[in-house]
Amino acid sequence: MQHELKTRVRKAGLRAENAVRLVDYALAQPIFTIRNVSQHLDVTPARARTLVAQLVAADVLRRYDDSSYGRRFTAPDILAILLR
Repeated sequence: MQHELKTRVRKAGLRAENAVRLVDYALAQPIFTIRNVSQHLDVTPARARTLVAQLVAADVLRRYDDSSYGRRFTAPDILAILLR
Protein backbone atom coordinates (compact mmCIF):
# COMPACT_ATOMS: atom_id res chain seq x y z
CA MET A 1 0.00 0.00 0.00
CA GLN A 2 2.80 2.41 0.90
CA HIS A 3 4.46 1.94 -2.50
CA GLU A 4 1.14 2.44 -4.31
CA LEU A 5 0.42 5.71 -2.48
CA LYS A 6 3.93 7.02 -3.14
CA THR A 7 3.52 6.14 -6.82
CA ARG A 8 0.30 8.19 -6.89
CA VAL A 9 2.18 11.11 -5.35
CA ARG A 10 4.87 10.94 -8.02
CA LYS A 11 2.35 10.51 -10.86
CA ALA A 12 0.60 13.66 -9.63
CA GLY A 13 3.86 15.50 -10.23
CA LEU A 14 4.56 16.14 -6.56
CA ARG A 15 8.31 16.03 -6.20
CA ALA A 16 8.64 17.47 -2.70
CA GLU A 17 10.23 15.02 -0.28
CA ASN A 18 7.71 16.23 2.32
CA ALA A 19 4.85 14.87 0.19
CA VAL A 20 6.41 11.41 0.41
CA ARG A 21 7.07 11.89 4.13
CA LEU A 22 3.41 12.80 4.58
CA VAL A 23 2.42 9.45 3.04
CA ASP A 24 4.68 7.72 5.58
CA TYR A 25 3.08 9.75 8.36
CA ALA A 26 -0.42 8.80 7.19
CA LEU A 27 0.58 5.15 7.50
CA ALA A 28 1.72 5.66 11.08
CA GLN A 29 -1.10 8.06 12.05
CA PRO A 30 -4.23 7.20 10.03
CA ILE A 31 -6.24 10.25 11.16
CA PHE A 32 -4.49 13.60 11.58
CA THR A 33 -4.85 17.39 11.47
CA ILE A 34 -2.91 20.08 9.65
CA ARG A 35 -1.30 20.93 12.98
CA ASN A 36 -0.13 17.32 13.37
CA VAL A 37 1.41 17.42 9.89
CA SER A 38 3.07 20.76 10.56
CA GLN A 39 4.65 19.48 13.76
CA HIS A 40 5.66 16.07 12.41
CA LEU A 41 7.22 17.39 9.18
CA ASP A 42 8.61 20.52 10.88
CA VAL A 43 7.00 22.84 8.33
CA THR A 44 4.82 25.90 8.71
CA PRO A 45 1.06 25.40 9.00
CA ALA A 46 0.68 27.06 5.59
CA ARG A 47 3.08 24.55 3.99
CA ALA A 48 1.31 21.68 5.77
CA ARG A 49 -2.06 22.90 4.38
CA THR A 50 -0.56 23.06 0.88
CA LEU A 51 0.88 19.55 1.12
CA VAL A 52 -2.38 18.11 2.40
CA ALA A 53 -4.36 19.92 -0.32
CA GLN A 54 -2.01 18.56 -2.99
CA LEU A 55 -2.42 15.01 -1.69
CA VAL A 56 -6.20 15.43 -1.53
CA ALA A 57 -6.14 16.56 -5.18
CA ALA A 58 -3.96 13.51 -6.01
CA ASP A 59 -6.59 11.26 -4.38
CA VAL A 60 -4.15 10.06 -1.72
CA LEU A 61 -5.82 11.82 1.22
CA ARG A 62 -9.34 13.01 1.98
CA ARG A 63 -11.19 14.83 4.72
CA TYR A 64 -12.15 12.49 7.53
CA ASP A 65 -15.10 14.55 8.73
CA ASP A 66 -17.00 17.72 7.93
CA SER A 67 -15.89 19.84 10.88
CA SER A 68 -14.80 23.36 10.01
CA TYR A 69 -12.32 23.70 12.87
CA GLY A 70 -9.57 21.19 13.51
CA ARG A 71 -10.31 19.41 10.25
CA ARG A 72 -9.06 15.87 10.22
CA PHE A 73 -7.68 14.02 7.23
CA THR A 74 -6.98 10.40 6.40
CA ALA A 75 -5.62 8.16 3.67
CA PRO A 76 -8.81 6.21 2.91
CA ASP A 77 -6.98 3.20 1.48
CA ILE A 78 -4.97 2.83 4.70
CA LEU A 79 -7.99 3.35 6.91
CA ALA A 80 -9.93 0.69 5.01
CA ILE A 81 -7.19 -1.86 5.69
CA LEU A 82 -7.06 -0.96 9.37
CA LEU A 83 -10.84 -1.24 9.76
CA ARG A 84 -11.11 -4.70 8.23
